[in-house]
Amino acid sequence: MGISDRKSIQIRLFQVIPLVLISLILVACMPIERISKTDPVQQVIREARSYTGVPYKWGGTSRKGLDCSGLISCAYKPAGISLPHGTESLIEAGVKIKLTKVQPGDLLFFALSDKKKKVSHVGMVTQVRHGSVTFIHASTRGGVMESVLSDDYYKNGFLQARRIIQ
Repeated sequence: MGISDRKSIQIRLFQVIPLVLISLILVACMPIERISKTDPVQQVIREARSYTGVPYKWGGTSRKGLDCSGLISCAYKPAGISLPHGTESLIEAGVKIKLTKVQPGDLLFFALSDKKKKVSHVGMVTQVRHGSVTFIHASTRGGVMESVLSDDYYKNGFLQARRIIQ
């Protein structure tokens, strides 16, 4: 290998090294995924969202059709949490919490039927941002979907919130 070959290699190295360093810096500055694949709350939310668009079916517990409590029990199952099917049974699960303390994964219970004090619907909180609560549920009108608690229909029918995963 002659002197000109060595100089050519050195010049190429000086051109490549800065590119490699810049690439490493850019990769180091990229945000790390905040959602752990082992975080049970995020696992439950991911599972619930995987049912988005599935039609409503009273008593349903499959991707062919779900009711509101069926969605919740199906969402928690992969996290190893067995929950009863039926809003009246589900409202006894977990710990009652104040609405101001809800977090993703918590359950919201509603009285949306003619019997205003009787639980008739359940959803799961998926996001809380600046006081706005988003939840996923199986709606008779739209199947599995996300809604906001500030919608008058849900706000006026809200009964209580419960935490399943401590």
